[in-house]
Amino acid sequence: MAHPRVPTPRLPAVLALVGALLFTLLPAAPASAATTYATTYAELNCNWQGYTAGESVDGVDLTWAKGSGSSRRYIRAQRLADLLRGQVKASLYALTECDTQMLDDLVHLMGSQWEHIGGDNTSQNRTGWLYDSGKWSPGKLSTTTLPGDPDGGYTGRRLLQVGFSRKVTGTDPMLSVAMTHLSSGNPEARDLQMRAALAKMDGKVRLLAGDLNASTPPGETPCDEPGPRSQLACAGWDEYGSDVPSWHDYGRNLPGLALDVVAVSPAAQAAGRITLTSRRTVDTAPTYASDHRVLVVGVAFS
Repeated sequence: MAHPRVPTPRLPAVLALVGALLFTLLPAAPASAATTYATTYAELNCNWQGYTAGESVDGVDLTWAKGSGSSRRYIRAQRLADLLRGQVKASLYALTECDTQMLDDLVHLMGSQWEHIGGDNTSQNRTGWLYDSGKWSPGKLSTTTLPGDPDGGYTGRRLLQVGFSRKVTGTDPMLSVAMTHLSSGNPEARDLQMRAALAKMDGKVRLLAGDLNASTPPGETPCDEPGPRSQLACAGWDEYGSDVPSWHDYGRNLPGLALDVVAVSPAAQAAGRITLTSRRTVDTAPTYASDHRVLVVGVAFS
């Protein structure tokens, strides 16, 4: 006589199905309001006969290597490439008095992850990139010596526009904004290049800047330290470097540009932290004194 078939208990399966349905109906957890910055700061020295910065970022020594200018430049670029490789969402901009060879080396070392948006700033070939109709294209920036330039053809002290952008996949915009460095007092060229550099920012970008050369006391921002080189990360950037008075209006006539002003102390930099001090609308772009150094500024989105 056959035994009656005992039905297999199905309650656990039913409960699991109900639980899965309920889970799909629950509201998604709110996204964190905090922004993760994948940004690296570094201040470099472009004067081959000048001082050595002696700084390190994330354990990477940024001091100039021994050797001639070209070899030191390439070694520095290699170190920066090693440092920056692997960042997820970030852009790197360089304001520099150097020629662009070191930056070209960096692009080469970074490979296809980066694209070079910039130009040659030597007195022999003063070409660059201009922004027009939604795209960057090569164009002549100036004559050998810009009007008002007291240096009269000093290589690397003219108009320079160099930028790097990490190609971000997915729906994130590709950040390809170039900043400029101009030590001359030519307002027309300055405004032209600043407008070009900021055209892709759409007024919505977090600009992170810090002066690693400042010896800021713990708990204080660079704004609290006296001296012209301490004001880079201060809100407004109204007057940076009294020794270069023509820089105080660098990038004017750009009203409504919203920037997140970030102060970075050496201690915070060493610990890998940044502090968002304020958000305000300013009518000036960052300025930087001309003393043969490079300022690398990172811009990152969450």
